[in-house]
Amino acid sequence: SALLVAALDDPDQSVRQCAALGLRLKPDPGGIEGLIESMQSQDPLLSSLAADALVAIGEPAVPALLDVLSRGSPCTRLQAVRALALVEDKRAVPALFAALDDQSSLVQYWAENGLEKMGIGMTFFKP
Repeated sequence: SALLVAALDDPDQSVRQCAALGLRLKPDPGGIEGLIESMQSQDPLLSSLAADALVAIGEPAVPALLDVLSRGSPCTRLQAVRALALVEDKRAVPALFAALDDQSSLVQYWAENGLEKMGIGMTFFKP
C-alpha cells in the first residue's frame, strides 16, 4: 500500500484516481494526508474516490476530515461531511450539528444522515 500512497502524488490524474480507489480497497492510515489533498482536487471523481478511501480508513481519518469540514471549499466540505457521516465516529457529532446550518442542502443532508445513523437527534416518548 506504500506504492498506492506514493501514487497519490503522481502527475497523471488517472493514476491518482486509481491510487485513491486502491486505498479504498486496501485502507492505509499512512495515506490520510495524501487523500485529504486529493479530496480537495477540482476533479470530482478523484475527490469522491479520496473521500471513499478515507471512509474505509475510518476513525484514524476523523481529525483530518473535521479540519477539512471547518475550513474547506464547498465541494470539499460536502465530501468531508459525507465521509464523517459514513464513518459514524462520535467525535464528529459537534461538527455534524454545526453542518445542519450550512447553506448547502447536500451538506445538511449528510450531516442529518450521520447524526441519525448514530442515533442522535431522535426523540423518544411514551404515548
